[in-house]
Amino acid sequence: MLIQSGFFIPCRCKNFHLLAIHANFPLNISYKYHTIIALVISLWLVLFLVLIAPFYIAEPKFSVRLEILPIYGIVSFVVYMSLIPIQNWTFKQFEK
Repeated sequence: MLIQSGFFIPCRCKNFHLLAIHANFPLNISYKYHTIIALVISLWLVLFLVLIAPFYIAEPKFSVRLEILPIYGIVSFVVYMSLIPIQNWTFKQFEK
């Protein structure tokens, strides 16, 4: 039984998890939406790499990390945005 609060709604269905798997989720193909997502992902990646400094990145000084690591954010933005036309084309092919 699920907890009754603002986040959990009790369900009498035994196979609720299967319903969630087979639900239709619309694909948003707008470039504006994907540009916002790409910017958020890129910004998060740069902040994570510069501030948290995983994978032995903490050895260089902060100023050096601030110069070098934003390139990863730019690369992730470009790659994400270059995959959007392929995703839209694939979506249109399966929609037919």
